[in-house]
Amino acid sequence: MRELLGMLQGYHTPAGKESPNFTDVPNSPIGYDFCISVDGRKVMIEVKGHTGNQNFFELGSTELDAAQQALEVGEIYQIWVIRNMEGDLDIDRLPNPMVMENRKYFRFEVGRVYYQIEENSEL
Repeated sequence: MRELLGMLQGYHTPAGKESPNFTDVPNSPIGYDFCISVDGRKVMIEVKGHTGNQNFFELGSTELDAAQQALEVGEIYQIWVIRNMEGDLDIDRLPNPMVMENRKYFRFEVGRVYYQIEENSEL
């Protein structure tokens, strides 16, 4: 978890902008694990982890609700999928799956969400 907190502290902050402040809210029923304030804008991050190289994760109703609420009020909701946790970490930073333009990256099935990232794409 400390490695992840370190990565969050290095979260993208444009030059000349205020550094983000973040709050760790694990095991919370609010639908995300971390909340960062970047230039006064709320960024919610849900973290999923795998020991292997899977491209799917479970997304519960509170997480879907948080993503939908963020969309409705203009806040940012991201899902960070950490793969290969027992080796060289890979992190996929996924956009809000509730935003219509982002749906092309996701396939929803009962209890499981699959995603794909196009090579050289910015999410």
